[in-house]
Amino acid sequence: MRFTISKNGIRLLSIISLYVGSSLYSFAQPDLIYLLRHAPKQTDAIDSKNPPISADGEKLAQRLAVRLKDEQISAVISSHLLRTQQTAQPTANAHQLTVTIPSQATSLTAHVDEVAALAMAQDGVVLIVGHSNTVPMLIKKLGGPPLTNLSENAYGDLFILRLTPDPTPSSKVGPKLQQERLSW
Repeated sequence: MRFTISKNGIRLLSIISLYVGSSLYSFAQPDLIYLLRHAPKQTDAIDSKNPPISADGEKLAQRLAVRLKDEQISAVISSHLLRTQQTAQPTANAHQLTVTIPSQATSLTAHVDEVAALAMAQDGVVLIVGHSNTVPMLIKKLGGPPLTNLSENAYGDLFILRLTPDPTPSSKVGPKLQQERLSW
């Protein structure tokens, strides 16, 4: 009898082992996760499928780095697309970190699962830069409340997911979500 695993099967096993490894065998878990949709992209870019951020996008990325400068960021995670990486890079630079880019998963759900597993394997504070459809999915996957997809024209909404319990006795159990607006 011969046993074979497809490429997708290997990816799935890798994601599962990342998640299980971070959940069961590691005591690492972030206290706080910041999530942001990428900064505005260039609308007239030559590569319309993977455009860079615009001048306003660069301002927003710098504003994010300033907003998070006093945080103890332990990881910066972004998708493989240029606009998310460029949004994340100033914050990563300010904290002397490399932007972590997950594999290019075969489905949106697999991508969200992998990003969530990467984030949950960290201590401290994590920044995730995603997209209008992945940020709400990630918030839900990480235990936050359900959100609708973000508007295609909405930029600058910084979501703050606190995973550690609030020490006050009247606090609700589970992650808490706050939202603030970054202006540029």
